[in-house]
Amino acid sequence: MKKTTRGRITQRAMVVGLLAAAALVGAGCSSTKDIKGSAEKYIEGDLAEQIALGDLTATCDDVASDAEVGATFNCTADTADGQTVELLGTVADGDKVNVDTTNLIGKDGMTVIENSAVKLIEQQTGQTLGDGALECGEGPQLFDVATDTLSCVLTSPDDGSQYETTLTLSSLGADAQISIDLSQTPIG
Repeated sequence: MKKTTRGRITQRAMVVGLLAAAALVGAGCSSTKDIKGSAEKYIEGDLAEQIALGDLTATCDDVASDAEVGATFNCTADTADGQTVELLGTVADGDKVNVDTTNLIGKDGMTVIENSAVKLIEQQTGQTLGDGALECGEGPQLFDVATDTLSCVLTSPDDGSQYETTLTLSSLGADAQISIDLSQTPIG
């Protein structure tokens, strides 16, 4: 891998729209007049199965049964090991409710983040690394943008050397920025 000055690479992620769609898990839809109860049932059932963090115990804010389409409410879901998934519910047309996670990176989302970071590193270094050169974990992974970073490993296509890489995300939304700290010393 070509040597560059150790530093931080910060650019607007090139995944506008994709990160929001792929990084967050959810978008479940349930039909109901009992908005809160329906959201909790969906979270503890279908969503729990989808995100594969084990059994979830959901709690949602109270929502009036006549809430207008577009009204939002917060939910949390506790895992058996004490982690908390944060969710945003939205009242939809036809007595339905949509529920999206706000602090969970799914497997597809992790791939989008990794590939976006690789593209930023390629731009900064002028090297071609290719998709799959950066490994940050499989997901799902709970992530707090205020305090968490992703610890990753970048593998050089030149000689297979591996480099510690830390990603900091400004958000898990479409306007996310990725900051990259890339070690210039191979691991081991």
